[in-house]
Amino acid sequence: MSGSTTQIVPLVVGEPAVAMAICEAALERGVFAQAIRPPTVPAGTPRLRLAVMASHTKAELRDAARALGRAALHAGDRPAVAWRVAASLSTDDWEAVPAPAGGRAA
Repeated sequence: MSGSTTQIVPLVVGEPAVAMAICEAALERGVFAQAIRPPTVPAGTPRLRLAVMASHTKAELRDAARALGRAALHAGDRPAVAWRVAASLSTDDWEAVPAPAGGRAA
């Protein structure tokens, strides 16, 4: 996560195909996570663009975090990235997906 101070939360996943796969898998789970790829962003920094609103409840954010984590796993992404995806929207619980070996991903 970028430490964003706005409602837009960019989540860098690194590969265009991974960003698209997670985007599509998230949509199937009811979560809109727009894939942003080069040339819009620099090579090596494809990301998901998440929009968090004040009207989202903690439960909705937890559900979205779980769905994103599962979408990342479904897309074949590494557990550490799936954990980071889920954690990006998680408020106070880290049960969305199992933590990667060695603890929480940065």
